[in-house]
Amino acid sequence: MKFLILSVLLLSLATSCNKWKKDVNQYTYFGEDYSEADMSLLDVHSSDMQDLYVEMYNDIEDKNNRPETYKLFVVSNGEVYTETGSINSDWNTFISFTSTDGLTYSGEFQEDKGTYKLIYELDERTEEFTFVWRDTCKK
Repeated sequence: MKFLILSVLLLSLATSCNKWKKDVNQYTYFGEDYSEADMSLLDVHSSDMQDLYVEMYNDIEDKNNRPETYKLFVVSNGEVYTETGSINSDWNTFISFTSTDGLTYSGEFQEDKGTYKLIYELDERTEEFTFVWRDTCKK
């Protein structure tokens, strides 16, 4: 009987370990003007994108409570393409994303409006995308 109780106790302890992970805050910013651009992101041309958004993450236990990592999503023809990396920002005027591949994107952050603009440097021109914070995508 003791063996059975011990086994059940250990099993319940093992399955509850996921509850001990740190909680993560997630902030989602949706791209709004990508369809007007003439460029590719994650090897998908902007005219073929159905959705573009960035999820930013941080640990609740973090002392500054600011996102530190991101995941970029590009949706095209039912396929989802992603990129991950780290964030550097003062959360007032600038923001910079560095992918795990070493690519860096920088732009202007406007905390009061919940937006940021990233400038993508192309061969002889630039494209600027605006991302707006929302709970869900506005379709």
